[in-house]
Amino acid sequence: MQARTHISTVVFCALAIFVSGCCTTGGTSADSIPTVEPRGEYQFSFVDRGESVTGKAIIDGAPGQYTGTVHFDDGRPETKVSSAAASGNLMLITADIPGAVLLLRLRFDGDAFAGDWVMGRAVGTITGTRSEMDR
Repeated sequence: MQARTHISTVVFCALAIFVSGCCTTGGTSADSIPTVEPRGEYQFSFVDRGESVTGKAIIDGAPGQYTGTVHFDDGRPETKVSSAAASGNLMLITADIPGAVLLLRLRFDGDAFAGDWVMGRAVGTITGTRSEMDR
């Protein structure tokens, strides 16, 4: 129970930081930036302990109920996306990893994104592109 409370606290803090980042747009009205559509396929690349990692995430659902999966090209176990939220060109994604929570904070420019990830004490940057899902 204590681990679940800790995870909930981490997710709440990350969402608070995300919302505060969304509200400070450097003088640009949030209304002038279209909100990113979380549903889609995401090709990504990041570095973990000096190793390049690539893969694809698929997010589906509706506002407040987005979920999905993350597939890694190097054979790492598939990971479940537990939530995704967007405001303007920013998006926050959380994924449940055994014993940890992976947080991704992405900033979009069209369909391209760049951002950072945090999992426990590990941190790094991530880049990639978003495309519409094949239906």
